[in-house]
Amino acid sequence: MIEESFYTYLAANAGVDVYPGVLPQAAAPAVTYAKNAGTRDQTFSGVSSLQEVDFDVNCWATSYLASRTTANTIMTALVAYRGAMGSDHCDNALLIRDIDLYEPETKLYRAALMFKIFYDL
Repeated sequence: MIEESFYTYLAANAGVDVYPGVLPQAAAPAVTYAKNAGTRDQTFSGVSSLQEVDFDVNCWATSYLASRTTANTIMTALVAYRGAMGSDHCDNALLIRDIDLYEPETKLYRAALMFKIFYDL
């Protein structure tokens, strides 16, 4: 399952704790991720074995530079990556979005990234 494989790869490369969905209270610096979209392309012979999925990845920290450091670590590990990703094989990873944000309620900085992952079933 790509969600589990993505978590395994992120956790091994992020350098901070990784959580699915929501950031636990007082967990920064940390990374959260969530599947945003996914498609299963059809061909004339059925469903293609090449799939694509979008993941939102948020890098949380108490300082701007710390959030950017984590974001850069993740981008280095993921952009143009081809190879094993947990139990799946990643054919390519594209960076779609990279935005810097500040969350006044939590007083945390957040680098919001979106990746498109192409993988084989």
